Amino acid sequence: MLGLDVGYVKGMGETQSVMAAVDMGDGRPVAIGYVDERYPQAVKRFLQPLVQQLGVNVVVTNDLITYRTVTDQLDLEHQLCQFHLRRWVGRTGDVIGCLTMIDRFRGRATCPKRPLRG
Repeated sequence: MLGLDVGYVKGMGETQSVMAAVDMGDGRPVAIGYVDERYPQAVKRFLQPLVQQLGVNVVVTNDLITYRTVTDQLDLEHQLCQFHLRRWVGRTGDVIGCLTMIDRFRGRATCPKRPLRG
């Protein structure tokens, strides 16, 4: 199981997105790279070698649609990060909206092939 998240760093007047891949079993960083998570092709280029080298079959991320697109392309299970989910609810106070997001994430409205587990 691999966790992916992005942080933004500013240097030399420019902001760069930095993606980190973490082994969810032991918390060990596996890879770090400059990846713009808005672009599925960039995320796939970063993730695909890790999937092949490490035998990854589950990826944990935030709810950005890019990740769902890539995990579907690579035939991986995709789980929603509980930290991001709780932060989203805490910021908005919208529990109903959060449940709606979970249903959408699970794909009930479109395709139930990758249910959220946890």
